[in-house]
Amino acid sequence: MTLEGNSEHLMSDINVTPFVDVMLVLLVIFMVTAPMMMQGVDVALPETTSQPLIAEKEHLIITINNKNQIFINNYQVAFDFLQEKL
Repeated sequence: MTLEGNSEHLMSDINVTPFVDVMLVLLVIFMVTAPMMMQGVDVALPETTSQPLIAEKEHLIITINNKNQIFINNYQVAFDFLQEKL
């Protein structure tokens, strides 16, 4: 009489009971907290008297690579025309 029994037979089933327990607990938690999230408080917001912000000017990006080529906003510009473009 050996205690090993069927040591060659491997268990290939997955025990899903703990997974189901955790999922049910999460389901209950979400079911309880979801109605609480829908409740809110009505707030009377104050009226503003300030002027709208003025749109900022477009930024200019100047790049000089290792070949001494000049780019303005990713467009190549010759050095002679650089002052015109700026």
